[in-house]
Amino acid sequence: MATGSEVIRFDPQNPISSINPSILATFAGLGIQGALDIGSHRFFLDARDFDTSRLVRIDTSKTAENVTETGLATGNPAFSGYQWDEKNQYVIAVRFGMGISGSQVVKIDPNTFQVTHVVQFSETGFGSTALDSDGHLFTSLAGQLLIVDTNTGEVQQTGIRTSWRPCHDEPSPIQSTFHWDKTTHTLLGMRAVFECLAERSAPVFPRFAGNELVRLNIANGQSVVIARIVEGGIGSSAFDPEGQRLYARIAGQLFVFDTATGQVIRTGISIGDWHTFQWEPGCPSSSCSVTP
Repeated sequence: MATGSEVIRFDPQNPISSINPSILATFAGLGIQGALDIGSHRFFLDARDFDTSRLVRIDTSKTAENVTETGLATGNPAFSGYQWDEKNQYVIAVRFGMGISGSQVVKIDPNTFQVTHVVQFSETGFGSTALDSDGHLFTSLAGQLLIVDTNTGEVQQTGIRTSWRPCHDEPSPIQSTFHWDKTTHTLLGMRAVFECLAERSAPVFPRFAGNELVRLNIANGQSVVIARIVEGGIGSSAFDPEGQRLYARIAGQLFVFDTATGQVIRTGISIGDWHTFQWEPGCPSSSCSVTP
């Protein structure tokens, strides 16, 4: 486990150099999840250090004395799926573990770090999350896509599958790596692709064949394939809705997807130890925590 991490600002339009990326902050532990408050320049990071975890806050407008220890332990119960609610000024997250039967969607006050319960589920195992501008949380649980109104706690069962048995069921419309596209009011995500081969040892044997980037229409449950790649190993990602660019760590390098045209750019930039991507408009840049 890493003993320290850096928060960096990287301009993907320019090559890596002595000033790109630039280091914004360092902190103890490994930052693997987080949420960015663009308006107030606050990056909330879940920092893991061996068997403990905590929430830290980074002031991204500074490069010194900008790390705040919030005092919120995020190890057990564990927190995940962090999203920043710009309209209501909360950090949204999912938590599960000690003292919780199942899992919960919660709000975290960005100033006091008080945790408020939104809704309870009997199941655990939340997948990807995304949040729209009205506070609707899109998440995968028990193999289907749910929409949680984080203002009222109301849960909508969409009936849209997020998992399937390869070579036995029809592929689900979407699977992981969710991002809400506010310009088209659709949900972006990835799904795995398999080839189905007949072998003597089994009627059908699924072989991994890559991933598809898809755009899901929530209203009708239909998805459109934007791009397909042969690589696996999808890691952190960030989406620029104005530029229609999805930046993702795949197989240890930076991929750039043009979500309007389907063009895929394999930059060749090695980012195997970059985590927790967040898109920061206006630079252009993406903020990532990096394990040195």
